[in-house]
Parts: sequence; structure tokens; C-alpha cells
Amino acid sequence: MPCVPTWNSMNPVAVFLLLIASALSAYVLRTERAIRISAVVFGTLASFALGLTAIDAFSSGLVFGPRDMWYVGEQGGMLLLVITVVFLLSVMVSYRSIGAEHQRGILSLSDVRLYYFLLPLFLLSLTASLLANSIIVLWIAMEMGTLVTAFLVGIYRRKSSLEAAWKYVLLCSMGIGLSLTGLVLAAFAFKAVGLPGGETFLWTSLSSVAGDPRVNTALLKLSFVFLVVGFATKMGLVPIHAWLPDALSKTPAPVAALLAGALLPVTFLTLLRFKHIADTALQGSGWTEGFFLAFGLLSIVLPSLLLLIQENYKRVLAYATIVHMGVMMFAVGLGPWGMTPALMHLPVFSLLISAGFFLSGEVILRARSTNIEILRGLWRRMPHTSALLFAVLILTLFAPPGGMFMSELLLIGYGLKVHAFLTLIAIGSALLFSSAIMRLAFTMFFGEDERESLTGEGERLSLVHGVALFEISCAVLLGAAYLLPQTLAFFSALARPLITVL
Repeated sequence: MPCVPTWNSMNPVAVFLLLIASALSAYVLRTERAIRISAVVFGTLASFALGLTAIDAFSSGLVFGPRDMWYVGEQGGMLLLVITVVFLLSVMVSYRSIGAEHQRGILSLSDVRLYYFLLPLFLLSLTASLLANSIIVLWIAMEMGTLVTAFLVGIYRRKSSLEAAWKYVLLCSMGIGLSLTGLVLAAFAFKAVGLPGGETFLWTSLSSVAGDPRVNTALLKLSFVFLVVGFATKMGLVPIHAWLPDALSKTPAPVAALLAGALLPVTFLTLLRFKHIADTALQGSGWTEGFFLAFGLLSIVLPSLLLLIQENYKRVLAYATIVHMGVMMFAVGLGPWGMTPALMHLPVFSLLISAGFFLSGEVILRARSTNIEILRGLWRRMPHTSALLFAVLILTLFAPPGGMFMSELLLIGYGLKVHAFLTLIAIGSALLFSSAIMRLAFTMFFGEDERESLTGEGERLSLVHGVALFEISCAVLLGAAYLLPQTLAFFSALARPLITVL
């Protein structure tokens, strides 16, 4: 694909510069409030530039930069728009939550500086991962993201948060190391094709020659095994999920929202791109689909069981994250037509799970606890937060009118045709997941509590409530839009470049 420089194609460069400037401003400005204001300003500008790039990518893919280093296609444009929204809302929520924690002495000024230095670098790593046409740049960006987020996970410097940060670094670094091995093997698999110079490491070049009979398919299969295990670790899929519940429950709420709502979807799309190359070379998708079915089904079944014994509501959201990533993996594993409901599921998941973590931060600010038993009867104490968080939980249960309901219907209908037994197991696990979530939600919000700890002055509306209401509304509107044939056609068109055989 030729590189046609346009004003919009230069937006990623502007975004990188804005994010670096935002990071540096955290150590230039003197006061904590000035740092928070600067982050909102730079975050808004970067989000605007990213939004323009995402919109441009919807109409046609962009290849740009020296030696075509950067590329964004239609699916990348959709996800770029999603992570842009999640990041901007995270910056807005951070303005309130980080400010409140600084006033309470939970975070020192140096901690605030570190937080706002790392947060834009997190988005930079996500953006670079998503836009990288070079698989070398992709790996560097993912490793950078791991290092940056490790410090964010451990920013409270408590024993539990530091333990979660170490677990995150060790497991995700292992995953990134496995993926690097897979990338090198993939490059060797295409050696006989004779791609010139550095084109062996470009997505667009590999995709264009993947069907060449000279590709070493045995080596490519071995490469895909390393890649799928490595990226599954980064996504927190079962059975290599141990870092995710700890990291999401110990880190600040805006960071947890970005980890769940942005990092995991970016990794998922990256894996889909590798799957397409492997499927093209293997002249069919059956071999790779087995991995997706296995990781997907395990990630639906096990967290649903673990939810029965959870007492920490942030860990509940973490296990819900694993379940929904499992649903998307399972959908892709069902076959070519499963790609469409997987992509439909993705934006709704990102919006709802990030809203859930934003609201969990609001609960912590006021109730100062993550224990469901201690928070019995939260509705009387925090009616606004409780109503919104209850709505988020309901919509994550594949219930109408959210978008997850529609994508689930398509998934189930297709799954019962091609893998009826596995689909029935997934449905049973989803029902168990739903009942566990509802039991915990009713205990937390409506449970009887004889203590006086739930009394106090009424809750006031805050910026976090507005952000959560916006995301919930978008999820509901997407659910309504999914009823339209035009929307289904749009997502089918998005899925088509990732499908080898229909």
C-alpha cells in the first residue's frame, strides 16, 4: 500500500510529541493542581489528534513514516477511537481521584509527578503498539508499556501493590519474551520468500506474501504457538492470568480502566493480525482456531467459578474482564463468522469495564474499602455511585439493552451450529457468571447492615458520575445500533480483512 502523506497521517507524530510534552510537564510544573490541569489539557489535545487519525483510518488504511514504519487499518481505527475515549476519560477521572488522594496524604507530590509522568507514556506505548507496521517497533512498544504500567500498579508502595507489580512484571515480561521468540521465528518462516531488507518485519509485507507457497509453514506454526501463549499472558487469559486480578485490584482506578479497557483490546487485535497471516499461509483457519477456543473457553469457565468466592469488588471487575476477553477469544475460535460478534463485543466491553473501574475508585474515595461484606447497604450511603455501578454490572451480564447482548446472540447462534457442545459449556458458565455477579451486587448494594458506618450525609454528584453515565449511555446506544442492518454490515466489513476463508 503506497504511503500518501496527508495532514491526518501526521497526527500520530503530533500525538507522540504531545504525550512526551505532557509527561515532561509533570516535572516542570510546581504544584500538584497545575500538574493535573496540564494533564487534562495535553490529554485533550492528544485525544483530538488521535480521533482524527482514527476517523481517517475508517475510510482507508494509512501507511506512513520512514520505511513505512507505521500502519493503521479499519480495525485499528475503530480500536484507536475506543482507547482514545477511554484515555481521555481516565485523565478526567484522574483529575478528581488523584487530587483527592493527594489531599488525604495517600499520594505525595513526588507520587503525583510520577503518576502523571507515566500516564501519557502508557498511551504512547498503546498507540505505538496499535499503529506499528514494524513488528520490531510493536515489540518495543509492548515492552515499554509493561515497564511503564508496572510502576503505575505499584504506585501506592504498599506491600500488596508492590507484590502485584512484581507479579505483573514477571508474568508479562515472560509473555513478551515468548512473543519475541515468535516474531523472530515468523521472520525466518518468510525468509525463503525473498522479501527485500527490512520488509521482512513489516505487517503489510508479510500479509501480502503470506499465501506464497515458499513460506515455511512448519516454522510459522511454531511461531504462532509462541505468539499466542505470549499474548495470552499479556491479556491475562486462563491459565496464565494470575497477574490480572492482583494488578487491577491494587492500582488506581483510572489505570485499572486503561489496563482492562485499552491494553487488553490492543493485545487482542495484535493477536488477530498474526492469526490472519498464519491462516493465509496455512490456507485455512482451522488450526489457529483451536488455540482461541481453548483459551476462550477456559477464560469463561474458571473466572465464573472463582467469582463464587470473591469478597473484593475490584477483583470481581477483574474476573469479569477475563470472562469477556474469553468471550471474544471463543467467538474468534468458532470460525470465520465469529469474528464479527467479537469485534462488536470489543467497544462495548471497553466502555463498560472502564466505567466500572472508574466507579470503583469513587467507592474507595468515600467508603475506603474494597470488601463487599463491609460495604453492605452501599445504596443508602452512595445512591448515585451505586445506581451507576449496578447498571454497569447488569450490562456486563449480556443483558439487554446493552451491546453485549446483541453480540452474544450472534455468537450463540453461530456457536450452536459449529461447536454446539463447547457453546453449551460456555452458556452454562455465562449463567454461573451472571448469578455470581448478581449475588455479589445485591449483597453490596442492598444487603442489610446493622452498623452505623453506612450513615452519613448524602452523596453529591461528581465528575466521575458524569463520565460513567456517558460510557453507559454509549454502551446502550451501541446496543440499539446493533439492531440495524447497516451496523451489522459495518462490523462485517471490519472483520473481513481479518478473515482468510468465508
